[in-house]
This record gives sequence, structure tokens and C-alpha cells, in this order.
Amino acid sequence: MAPVGVYGVLDAKSVGAVAAVYAVATVAMGFTAWSYAQMSREVPHAGSVFAYASAGLGRPAGFLAGWLAMLDYLLIPSVAYLFCGIALHSLVPSVPSWVFTVIAFAVTTAFNLAGARVAARVGFVVIVVEIVLLVVFVAASLVVLAVDGPARPWDSPFLGTGGSSLTLVMGAVSVAVLSYLGFDAIASFAEESTGTRGRSGGRCCSASGSRACCSSCRRTWPGC
Repeated sequence: MAPVGVYGVLDAKSVGAVAAVYAVATVAMGFTAWSYAQMSREVPHAGSVFAYASAGLGRPAGFLAGWLAMLDYLLIPSVAYLFCGIALHSLVPSVPSWVFTVIAFAVTTAFNLAGARVAARVGFVVIVVEIVLLVVFVAASLVVLAVDGPARPWDSPFLGTGGSSLTLVMGAVSVAVLSYLGFDAIASFAEESTGTRGRSGGRCCSASGSRACCSSCRRTWPGC
């Protein structure tokens, strides 16, 4: 989930120190990514947290963890569809947001039903488009900063605009981690990866978490 959906909340909660919030959130999520990387090597089976909890704590714990993970995977797309509908509605006000939400749901469902290979290709195209848009956004932000200057001090994304504190930053971290949710789904493709003993899945989990941190800081710094 991109920072754009929660940027306003983070900016208000941290008093402008949004980049600092994501930096702290990355440390917390880094332990999670590292844990998934290690477990995917030791238990190279599909099922992600279900397989790990079953292997380490037994089947009852795995069953509970599996249902919690399923709830996670149900809520993340739902929020993403909602943000998609709201964003597109702001661009085309004549079309209700629920229409865009339904269209987004139908399109992504069709791609997933088409199979993992099709979904992977579409996901790759989406990533390329996201990178292009990110570059355009950062370039445009730099042009505005060079022409008009910053509206806030350069260090405000990390230090805040006044009155920010570690307590406020830590309070906003609980919201910022929404931008990291979903990378753990990579572990569910352990049996489809071509690496040795789940190493590819582990590397992908770590790389995905690191990329989320870098891209979030890059996008929120110009926004601050």
C-alpha cells in the first residue's frame, strides 16, 4: 500500500516527521522480513506463516495463524480497492467511487484466476509503471523545490516542523506499517520459486521490505 493513502494521517500524528516514521517502521518490519527469510529456508513449503507456525508450534497454532493470515490477505486488497476507487473518483468526479472500486476488484480477480504466470507478468508491468511514475514525481518535486524553494525546512521530514517527539513518531509508526503489509505473501510461493531450499523466497522478502522503505522515504520527503 503506497504512502499516499496514509500520508495525511502520518503528517498530522508526527508533526511533519513522516520520513522518520517510515525509517523507524522499517527497523520494525526489517525483523519481520528477516524472520520470513530464515523460516522460508528452513520450511520451504507453500503456506507462509501457516507452515512456519505448524512446524514450530504444532498444527493448532498453525491453523490459527493461517486464519489470521487469510484475514490479513482479505483486508489488504479491500483497503487497496477502496483507495483506488477514491483516487480515481477524484480524477473523474462524474463516476461514483464504488464503480471504480468494483472495476479494480474485477480486473485483479480476473488476472489471479488466469494463473500465477499471468499475475506475475501483470505485476511486473505494474512495478515498471510505478517506478516510472515515482521517477516523474521525484523529478517534478525537485523542479518545484529548485524554482520555489521548500515550504518547510529540509530536515523537517526527519525532525518535524516543531513539537515533534519520539513519542509522536512511534505513535505514527503503527499506521505507517500499513505500507509494508503484503510483502510476506511472497513466502507463500516457496514451492514455485526456482531457488535452492527457499533461498529465493527469503531474498525476495528481504528485498521487498528494503524497497518499500526506500520508496516510501523518497515519496514522502518531497511531499513534506
